[in-house]
Amino acid sequence: MNIIYPIPWLCMYLFNKRYKHSADYINSTIHTVIIVLFLSISRRHIDYVIPWSQSYFIYDCILSLYKLTKPIVINNYNKIINRPVRLTYPLSYMGYVIHHSISLFLLSVFRHSTHHPLRPSYTEVYYYLEWSNILLYITYFVFKIYGKDHIISLLTLHTEIIGYGYLRSIVFGRLIYNNWHMFDVSIKGCAIIIYILGITWMRQLVLQLIKSGKRIQDKLQVEPQDKLQVEPQVEPQVGLPAQPEPEPEPELKPQIKIE
Repeated sequence: MNIIYPIPWLCMYLFNKRYKHSADYINSTIHTVIIVLFLSISRRHIDYVIPWSQSYFIYDCILSLYKLTKPIVINNYNKIINRPVRLTYPLSYMGYVIHHSISLFLLSVFRHSTHHPLRPSYTEVYYYLEWSNILLYITYFVFKIYGKDHIISLLTLHTEIIGYGYLRSIVFGRLIYNNWHMFDVSIKGCAIIIYILGITWMRQLVLQLIKSGKRIQDKLQVEPQDKLQVEPQVEPQVGLPAQPEPEPEPELKPQIKIE
């Protein structure tokens, strides 16, 4: 077994223990950054990148399947013991399972076919797709720091949509078009599915941008009104005795004149 295989598993374990909530994104970021660095130095490093990615996709695929099946098991158990608690199904992980399964298939094809005519084109595609993922991770960590409704988060989301959309729709689409005649049926199907997944995710980013923009706009409109409605509070004078409140004057009764 290649010595590079156990490295991602060790990273997953250490970061999962220390960063419980951000572990998945931290591990994904490590995986992507190493790929981009290796392929930026030389495209020939794809021989090292492929086993690195295979080990990560296997791990993340298992983790996604676990998160998909966990609500099913718990809900069935609660149904048996008549407990009303029901967990929602995280269907977004189904997209990860599909993506990782296709990626593992393509990685295995090009790993065992070192002289495949599509190997250079596949390396270029893989390089640019991983660059688009870096934009996702930057936005995630900005959201963790500033929240989703901050102006910096909104600008970062704008940048992510532009960069991710350009790399996933235009660059990836052009590479598919230029090499389409060399694809067999299986690779054509894989390319179409991955392209559709990228467009679907970009649509979710645009919807998120619209919602965040509306929330920020509503927040800016509400704040001035709240400031106008706040009455000024009179601060008590320190060091002086409190002045007693004046007593109400007695009500005068009408006098009855007796003749």
